Amino acid sequence: RNAFHRQVMARRVYRLDSLGRASERMGVRNELADLAAEIRSEAGRVVPFHWFHLELRTDGGEHSFRSGPRGVIEEGRPSPGKAPPPLPGIHRRSGWHLVDRPLAVEGRVVGRLRLWCDPRLLESESVELLDLLLPQMAALVERTLLDREAKHDALTGLVVRRVFEAALRGAHRCLDFDVKTADA
Repeated sequence: RNAFHRQVMARRVYRLDSLGRASERMGVRNELADLAAEIRSEAGRVVPFHWFHLELRTDGGEHSFRSGPRGVIEEGRPSPGKAPPPLPGIHRRSGWHLVDRPLAVEGRVVGRLRLWCDPRLLESESVELLDLLLPQMAALVERTLLDREAKHDALTGLVVRRVFEAALRGAHRCLDFDVKTADA
């Protein structure tokens, strides 16, 4: 019985610690970085590129995400260099082919997508497919930004009270369940 109570208390401590980190998980950076990763993934399915840059315009300013050849999404602007890396057996290299497209919804620009592509590997059909995909990407950006706006205070960037209270209610239900289980 004593070991059981220790397990219950350990779960409570874990959940309270998790609740304490809720603002980090619900923060702006994670949401927008996940959005950038999703757009990078979708763009990568149609266009072969080495460098990725997504610029988002929010009420809180501009957010910039980049990804290099490793595919890791980070905040900031890319630094692709002057030319693509050499290809085996091909010695001639030219500069990058930059695919630069606005993400617009009903004429309002919500972001900008830039892809640094190796012109030796790029096909015009893939850029055309990307252009067909842009309205869906723009709609995803707008939905994410509207959802963020509804959940975060514009001045402080913190989660609004109703979202925080819902998280607290959920955590309280979990803690209450543990207490009832321990008493049984």
